[in-house]
Amino acid sequence: MDVKQSFFTALRNMSVNKVRCLQVVLGMAVGVASVVTLLNISQPMFDVADYVFSQYNSPDTINFSVMTNENNIRRIGIEDMRQLAIDNPDIIKAVSPHIYARLPLSIKGASGENGNYSVFGVDENYMQTMSGLSLAAGRFFKPMEIDREQKVCVVGYSVNENLAGNALGSTLRIWGENYKVIGVFDLCAADYNLGVLIPYTNLKRLQGEITTPRYDSNDKFYVDTYYMKANGVENIGKARLAAEAMLKEKSGEMNRDWYYMSASYRYFQESAKTGIYQTLYCFVLFAVVVLFVGGVGIMNMMLSGVQARIREIGIRKAFGATEQDIKKQFLTEAVIISLLGGLLGCVFGVAGTYIGCWLTITPLKFLHFSIVPFAIALLVAVGTGALFGVYPARQAAKMEPVAAINAD
Repeated sequence: MDVKQSFFTALRNMSVNKVRCLQVVLGMAVGVASVVTLLNISQPMFDVADYVFSQYNSPDTINFSVMTNENNIRRIGIEDMRQLAIDNPDIIKAVSPHIYARLPLSIKGASGENGNYSVFGVDENYMQTMSGLSLAAGRFFKPMEIDREQKVCVVGYSVNENLAGNALGSTLRIWGENYKVIGVFDLCAADYNLGVLIPYTNLKRLQGEITTPRYDSNDKFYVDTYYMKANGVENIGKARLAAEAMLKEKSGEMNRDWYYMSASYRYFQESAKTGIYQTLYCFVLFAVVVLFVGGVGIMNMMLSGVQARIREIGIRKAFGATEQDIKKQFLTEAVIISLLGGLLGCVFGVAGTYIGCWLTITPLKFLHFSIVPFAIALLVAVGTGALFGVYPARQAAKMEPVAAINAD
């Protein structure tokens, strides 16, 4: 029996039990769709991570946070961090406070436009700590403006666009105070595009001192966050060690009254990729389970077919068909069934790819379809059908012709 005959025989046998056949084909289709989705979105997810962090362009920037018990009289301040940079010019380029507004903000410009944005409190050194930031217009803060709590601000690209593209020189009302826009950032990382930067001294005054409980106690802790720019990625470790040594010198060994946390943007990027790997592992596990279930369905369907076609097998053997011929017939049928499920799965996989992009927040501009994922998925489908079709094929091949012909 050639492949063409096997194909039509498979279709005939599938039509005998349409419901079971549909279950098997759909099971394979879902498994193949998972493989297609996995292969299509994996690279775009990594590309997005690389793109996002390339916008910051600061792999050697360290987010450094010091938590101090509110009852501890010794608290590390910006002066300590600035002195750290002065004492270690070979490994630390710049240090700046970084305060994030805890409350949502609605600003209003002269044009009457409103929007919800993020507000960050920083000092004049902040742009040195974030290499990805550049000004499209205006200037950044001066030391005098920080010290005197002058009401000036620098806005992100999207904030400027939302204010009709003429935010520079205008006045924004922030928490009831008027701030003059002295600078506009160029298009950069998303949180800065929708951000407004003001002197950290102003934000501390507006928000007041904020404390947070430690995870393992009811004690309240001040959280002082700084962005520290190492002199190259090779000096990230040295910069962190220098900061730790300074902290221990001023506050003693870490204890329940103070502790710190630090991580570089390079670490954040690697952590993001680790998260992507974990997401992909879930896809892989799901695809393996579904393909296994689909394979078991094919095997059960083929075994049922063997029992239903005992007389046919006996007659074929009586007319000279060998065990290899019988095995080939049933294996071909199993592969054809799985291939039909694979083709349907490729169609489902296209839809699954778009759904996967939506679930993983992957912009479609990073998505590029190619024939390779579909070819691999079809090979997986065919392999699954062949693997789970071996046992039914052997069962059919080892039947004795006389017993098979005389079977009820």
